[in-house]
Amino acid sequence: MTQILVVDDSSDIRRSAEGFFTEHGYAVITAENGKEGVEKLKANPAIQLIITDILMPIMDGVTMIKTIREELANHEVCILVMSTEYGQELKQQCKPFKLKGWMGKPPDFTRILPFIQKLLKNEH
Repeated sequence: MTQILVVDDSSDIRRSAEGFFTEHGYAVITAENGKEGVEKLKANPAIQLIITDILMPIMDGVTMIKTIREELANHEVCILVMSTEYGQELKQQCKPFKLKGWMGKPPDFTRILPFIQKLLKNEH
């Protein structure tokens, strides 16, 4: 079963994502911040997709993504950003980390599901 890691400091977003993706046949793991997200990825190397917020306490999304790509040397896992932040400067900062997409909040999981299905099918 395909595993998705959802990293967001909003418990409502985490619950919503977990319910939606579980209904569509995915195993969902959640984390409250980037530090916890890195720990969950280390504990579950079979995770194929990370959907992450950017603005979070303890460790923000950009730092988490950088840690995954550089320190863990995990270049295979697909990463989507889900954030209220859309700034060009922020997107440029994330460009070296080869993100698969950027979506706004509140997320419309129904709308992005076909993209995620195609992404995971093509990647794995």
